[in-house]
Amino acid sequence: MAKKSFQLSFSQYVFLIYKTQIGVGVLTIPHDIFIEGGGSDGWIAIILGWIITNAVSFLILNTMKNHPNDTLFDLIPKYFGRWLGKVIIFGWFLYVLFAASFSFLYSVFLIKVWVLPNTNPLLIGLLFIIPIYQITRKGIPMISRFAQFTFLITLWMIPTLFFSIKNGIWLNLLPLVRDGWMPIFKVIPMTSLSFLGFELAFFLYPYLKNKKDAYKGILISNTMTACVLIFVTILSYIRLSDSELVYDLWPTLDLLKLIRFPFLERLEIIFISGYIIILFMTVIPYLFIALDGSRYLTNRRSITQPALIIILLGWLGILYSSQFEIENIVHLKKWLSNSGKFFGFIFPICLWLYGKIFLAIKKERLDIQ
Repeated sequence: MAKKSFQLSFSQYVFLIYKTQIGVGVLTIPHDIFIEGGGSDGWIAIILGWIITNAVSFLILNTMKNHPNDTLFDLIPKYFGRWLGKVIIFGWFLYVLFAASFSFLYSVFLIKVWVLPNTNPLLIGLLFIIPIYQITRKGIPMISRFAQFTFLITLWMIPTLFFSIKNGIWLNLLPLVRDGWMPIFKVIPMTSLSFLGFELAFFLYPYLKNKKDAYKGILISNTMTACVLIFVTILSYIRLSDSELVYDLWPTLDLLKLIRFPFLERLEIIFISGYIIILFMTVIPYLFIALDGSRYLTNRRSITQPALIIILLGWLGILYSSQFEIENIVHLKKWLSNSGKFFGFIFPICLWLYGKIFLAIKKERLDIQ
């Protein structure tokens, strides 16, 4: 395959992965970990999840290092053949399309619940698909620049949460590991949804200008994500009661309610309005990869706009025909988490092992010849 014409800079590579990861999980991870039994030690599970994520990330890059000009969709047919390769690509297509679809529906649901409760979700979705369409159709160059823009324009959000630290009860975090290590190990899989996005390295690696920086870049992205997750989790544990952590789906937003400025009310509304830009950065990369997958499945040379329009119209159709209930969002989130564990963690490990065997056999055959 020819070398990609557009090349990602190091910062674009880092911000693209980081901003894809930082979408849904930051708002809900303190609640998710707490109800799964992690208790006040849940932040330790995030550190362990960070270690596992980095290990799998390095396996992804080690696999792609042998095929520097190929994306995962180029690589799979080489390893598994045409027909089995298309089956695997179809599985990836469904996964990334589901990830993009969930992120889109979640964004609409968040705005409807917190900002515009009396507005038809179809109208909210219609406003959202306009920027999503404009950015996605321009491909990796526009998406990477939008990632940089998103990082810069949302820098104020995490520091803002520092204002909620006042009157925090730090003793809530003690004693450490009070219920043993098993509850902590139990909730490590819950952190996987918040780290998903690192698997984009399968598709970004051939675009990266200096591929020697790929390992450092993904380590920085994963570390930035882990720091944000640990920060909001610890902050939630020292400022919110157990009942709030159990019943409130978005404890991070509840922290914003505790912040009072004499010149500003309802800070969470402003925060959510800006956070939508971050959620777009979860929707758009996955949507672009889904379109790229459809191109391979239909044997086309380039991504077609009709495919993008069909997906976006399908999302509007879902908003028009379905009921927006919190239970539906929770179920979809669990499905995404489970599928993400396979495609984000299990698949890269299996592919790395298969690649080692495949390349060893190929080398042996060449030596015989």
